[in-house]
Amino acid sequence: MVIFLRALSLCLFLLLNACALDQYYAISAPTTGVNKNSIDDHYIKIEGLKIHVQPHNEILTKEVQYIWFVPISFENKYIAKYSMDDDLIVDVYFLTESEKYEFTPKDISISIKGSVPISPEFVEGPFSSIDSYGPLRLKLYELFNFITCQSTKPRSTHNINSKIVIDKNVAWQCYKLYFKTDRHPNPEDNILIHMNGIRKEGIKIDVPSIEYIEGVDKQHFF
Repeated sequence: MVIFLRALSLCLFLLLNACALDQYYAISAPTTGVNKNSIDDHYIKIEGLKIHVQPHNEILTKEVQYIWFVPISFENKYIAKYSMDDDLIVDVYFLTESEKYEFTPKDISISIKGSVPISPEFVEGPFSSIDSYGPLRLKLYELFNFITCQSTKPRSTHNINSKIVIDKNVAWQCYKLYFKTDRHPNPEDNILIHMNGIRKEGIKIDVPSIEYIEGVDKQHFF
């Protein structure tokens, strides 16, 4: 029975890899926290709160297509996921087992290449991952412990001066902050994100600033 299950697993693995695609991105990679250098599943933990923060200025640099593990095409690219004219979008996600936390978006600021820190223009959320991934991909992400967002609250735009309660949940509570920048940063531009304005029972908690430097992220698709 064990041999049969192993053989079945191998067959499924080979079948899924009959056609595959690897995409390589230049990204702003975090230098601290759990799973650092990853764009999908890194976080820092302060007391009973986990925080995932990721600026979205990634650029697709190349694609490699495979059939049965054999590369059949290789293409260099230089495609920004977001237009360089767009606002810089920064994901700010929270996970807690307590209902005692809140944050004020205007107190979260970014500094690009040592510039004066700026605050967001507005914030959207909370988000659900199913809006972006679909139910099947969401299940796969959950299986491999990637960060996924779920919420029963309606998605909306919030006043940056408002205090947003971080709900106690089994899934991440996810927001997007939009920053107006003089120039949309490239991945090689060092970014420092200051996570101020987070409170527990009304008392400010100290969260270390997170520095981002150029890194590489690989995504694999069956």
